[in-house]
Amino acid sequence: MLKYLSSPLNAGATLGSFYTSDVKVRKSFDTLIDVFAGFLPDSGIEKEIGALQSEEKKLVAEIKRTAKTGNEAATKILARQLVRLRQQIASLQASRAQMRGIATHTQAMHAHSSVAVGLKNATKAMTSMNKLSTAPKGKIAGKNKEDVGSSGIGELDKRLAALRNP
Repeated sequence: MLKYLSSPLNAGATLGSFYTSDVKVRKSFDTLIDVFAGFLPDSGIEKEIGALQSEEKKLVAEIKRTAKTGNEAATKILARQLVRLRQQIASLQASRAQMRGIATHTQAMHAHSSVAVGLKNATKAMTSMNKLSTAPKGKIAGKNKEDVGSSGIGELDKRLAALRNP
């Protein structure tokens, strides 16, 4: 049972603790694209919205025809259908907007995790390079102190005077 839960082929484990954060973000984004297909104009929710809008146009034409004949009861029924249809379209458009927002947020999370992984790798590289440098720190600090002591203000004054009076 434990082996099954930790298997990468297990669909339930796609967002579990088995994967690193960048893999989780990438998998959730791929799932969003597969389920909603929100960016392709000919797929998913876009098809439904398009079908409902064409049905709306037909319904408006039918309402006009029944109104011309004077059938008031049928016109009212068709008008109610039109209102419901427009509500459905508005609902689907709101859902599409939410899905696109989620997809954009997931893309941003993926970008942030990629940057974090890059910074982590850069930190590791800098740490290893720092360990490789074998500069004796005590001697360098001692030399700096000696240099400061030997080069006094008087020596600098002499050099400036020599430059002023050639």
